[in-house]
Amino acid sequence: TSVELSQGVVFTLREKEQKTLGEIDEALQRMEEGTYGLCEECDEEIGAKRLEIFPTARLCVAHQEEQEKKKKFYVA
Repeated sequence: TSVELSQGVVFTLREKEQKTLGEIDEALQRMEEGTYGLCEECDEEIGAKRLEIFPTARLCVAHQEEQEKKKKFYVA
């Protein structure tokens, strides 16, 4: 029914909001620790443009792409 569909959409949006809030909290924690803007894999600086677009980024572009390729490989 449309009510069930609406409830499913609301639930999905809440899950996404919770995930985003968690990512923001983690970014704020990294700021306090002085590690914000550093890739968690290679400790190199994450580019300013990437952080401007995606301020909660934990990985540089190269390591993010690597992680996404691994996910695609395991899902396929």
